[in-house]
Order: sequence, then structure tokens, then C-alpha cells
Amino acid sequence: MGRLLAHVLTAAAATAAAAPDGIACGYEDPRSVSIGILNWVYPDALHVMSAVWQAEHAGVLPPRSASAASGPLAFYRAASSMEKLGARLEYRIATEAGPDIAVVLLPAAMWTRHVRRPDGINVKTHVPGPEKDDVVVVTSEKVVRALLAGDLTLEDAQAHGLMRFYGKDEALAAARATFRTTFPAAVLSPQDAVPADHAGAIGQEYP
Repeated sequence: MGRLLAHVLTAAAATAAAAPDGIACGYEDPRSVSIGILNWVYPDALHVMSAVWQAEHAGVLPPRSASAASGPLAFYRAASSMEKLGARLEYRIATEAGPDIAVVLLPAAMWTRHVRRPDGINVKTHVPGPEKDDVVVVTSEKVVRALLAGDLTLEDAQAHGLMRFYGKDEALAAARATFRTTFPAAVLSPQDAVPADHAGAIGQEYP
């Protein structure tokens, strides 16, 4: 079964990579996105979308705005959020250990890999999908922005089902530790905030 799922994910990534004019995601063309396969490879991944809706209505996240959910501006905003997440991860952790992390933003299905290097984290935005040993994080751009702003803690994000982790046990533990270190339970004081110049896997799932 695991081999079958791996083949499915590989085929989906290959299809995306072969798309004309680059890799399409929902920010560029909402009609190009089929996220049903994501829920098969990563069980209950799509629950993140309903969790975001519920969190908006409960006041955990800001209300949904009238700004465009697709198009160039939405894409660049999402890419910027991923770059800032990479900068925050790089600032808070030692980069020579632990798994690479692939983040997929729903509902646009935009993938970004955060790849560890000896000199820092390389953020690869708008990639076809995760690599074999990546830990996969399924979430929404709105959730990432709230974490970066200090308006949402990692514990609350997971408690409300706004962020889900997938991968092998040891890698999952390391990735979760990375996020806990980066986003501690207490809201950071201004003195602890990341300086401006720094702001620039299939397996068991843990909510």
C-alpha cells in the first residue's frame, strides 16, 4: 500500500512538472488544481480547509477578506509568507540536522520545500511536491501569516486542526521540535522577534 501511494504522489508531481508555462497552482489557475488526491496520500489533509473556516468564525483567525484568492498578487503574497517562514526557521534552529520540510498551502495546493543546508535554509517555492524523505506540513497561508505575526501559537494551530504533519516517526519528531522552537507557546516580545533582515513523506500523521 505504501508503495502504491508513493507511485501516486510521484505521478502527480510529474504531471505538475510537465505542465506548460511552469507549474500551475491554484493561485495562478484555480481550475488546474485537483486536491482530492492529497487527501488520499495524506489522510484527512483536506480537513485543514474546514478547520480554517471554523477558526475564522470562532475568531481564532481573522475573518475572510474580500481580497483575491488567486492571481499574481495572491501568489506573491503566499510566496512571501513561505520565504518569511524559512527565514524564521533558519533564525531559530541549527540548520545542519533534521529533515527537510515541505509545506503545502490549501486550497491552492502550492508546495514549498524548506531544505536544510550547512549555511542555512534554502526555500524552494512553487515546486511540484515533496521529496521522498520530507516531512509534509499541510496548512493554509492565513495560518502561516498568523503564526509569523504572533497572533496564533503552534499549539492552538494544531489544537484547531489548522496544521497537520505527515512523515516517518523520527523525522516527524524532529520537524515538530523545529516548529516548537520557532514558534514557542508564549507570544514573543519585541526584543525576541526576528530581526527584519532575517524575515526576508508518507507515514503516520500527528495533529
